[in-house]
Amino acid sequence: MKLRSLGAHTQQDDIRHVRSFVAFLGRLPDKTGAEDLRQYQFDQHRRAVGPATINATLSALRFLFTMTLKRLEIAPGLSGIR
Repeated sequence: MKLRSLGAHTQQDDIRHVRSFVAFLGRLPDKTGAEDLRQYQFDQHRRAVGPATINATLSALRFLFTMTLKRLEIAPGLSGIR
């Protein structure tokens, strides 16, 4: 994250969002599939999470899957509210 020049606050938020996702999954995210992401996004909507938080979560997950886990195939499932 530091190599990508992400600020300290962004790093903390990203870690918080990833932890929330992992808690929802109940397992490590390395084997996550598109259905897991869909279910998590549905859960966020069910809990009335605001659009800004949803987009921040998706940004954190996009970083996790594309930069950290090198799972580029998962990125299309990470679309936000625009």
